[in-house]
This record gives sequence, C-alpha cells and structure tokens, in this order.
Amino acid sequence: MAQIDLERAIYIDPDHRGIRKSLGYTYVWDSNLENAELMLQGINEARIEMEIYSWWWDENNRRDLATQASEMASILDTVNH
Repeated sequence: MAQIDLERAIYIDPDHRGIRKSLGYTYVWDSNLENAELMLQGINEARIEMEIYSWWWDENNRRDLATQASEMASILDTVNH
C-alpha cells in the first residue's frame, strides 16, 4: 500500500527528494533494483545507508534483504561516483 501511495506522490512531484528516497528504498526491499536505481540516483547517502542496512538485515537473519541492500550499495557506488 505504501508503494502505491509513493508512486502516486512521485507522479505529482517527481523531483521531491524525500519521496524519491522513500520510494527507492521501497523498491529495494521489493527486489526491484532497476527502479530503485532510478529513484536513488543523486541521493549520495543512500549508498552508505544501504551498506548499513545490509549489515543490519544480516544480523537480523534476513539474508535476502541483506543481499538486496548490498547489491544496491554496489550499484549506487557506480552510479553516484
């Protein structure tokens, strides 16, 4: 449900940084890394936060989400630098 609301919001204001970041993170957790990349381009702190999330999810026995966060951190390292 949150994803639908965020997609509506980004349609209304595609340059809103907070909406882009929230929707990008939602896409990461939904395994939609292609769309996550589009939303998170230019949000420099996202790479570091994804690295932290990767560790946190791994510590909490969610290897699936840890892997997604790690993959997104690698993608953002390439895109944002």
